[in-house]
Order: sequence, then C-alpha cells, then structure tokens
Amino acid sequence: MTALIGTMIVILFLLAISHVRKTLMHGCCGGCETVKRNAVKDRNVANYPYYTILAVDGMHCSNCAAKVANALNALPGVYAEVNLDQRAATVHMKHLITDRTLTDSVRQAGYSARINSSRTASADTAVQHQ
Repeated sequence: MTALIGTMIVILFLLAISHVRKTLMHGCCGGCETVKRNAVKDRNVANYPYYTILAVDGMHCSNCAAKVANALNALPGVYAEVNLDQRAATVHMKHLITDRTLTDSVRQAGYSARINSSRTASADTAVQHQ
C-alpha cells in the first residue's frame, strides 16, 4: 500500500514539473507566439454611447487579455479595452448589444465572463468615462 501511494506521489510530482516546464517555455497559454491584437479603427469612446464592464475570469497573461479583446472587438460596433490586473473588460458599443452576446463572445475565446455593470452614456458621461 505504501509503495502505491509513493508511486502516485512521484507521478503527480512529475506531472507538476512537466506543467511548470511547459509554462516557463511557452507562457501560460501554451503558445510560443504573442497574440496580435486586432486593430479597432474608431478608438474615440465619445463615439460609443453605450458601455458595459465585464468581469473576466481565467486571464493570466497579456496573451489572454489580447484574446479577450480580439473576441469582443470582432463584434460590429464594439471597441473593447481589457485590463489584465483588474480582470475586467470595458466594452464600448455604438449600439446596444445583449449581455449574452458579449459573454458568449468571451466564452468562445476560452474565458468566463459576467456583467459587472451596464450603462447608457450621454455625451457628457462618455467624456468622463474615458
């Protein structure tokens, strides 16, 4: 019985070392290339009368944040800014987009999201929000 437990501990230890080695060599996402952010033509938040703040779980590095931003920015009329430290995405929208569409977009990128707040911004509020 002791030999079986010892063998299991050794196997778990080897798996942990393998995971750490992979992370050190390829980053937390397992890829060796930096994710390129998709460019958004209109980055002036004053042109986006609506915004939503999403809490995003599962982001660990700048590549993760870029994947989330790219998924949201692929939606028409959207300019998303992702803050890795706060684990949040601010989604500026030219027209209302359902919460489900936004969270599904993030989920399809491999992360989980929930709505922190949604607001309709007037021109004055949009300037303050910057």
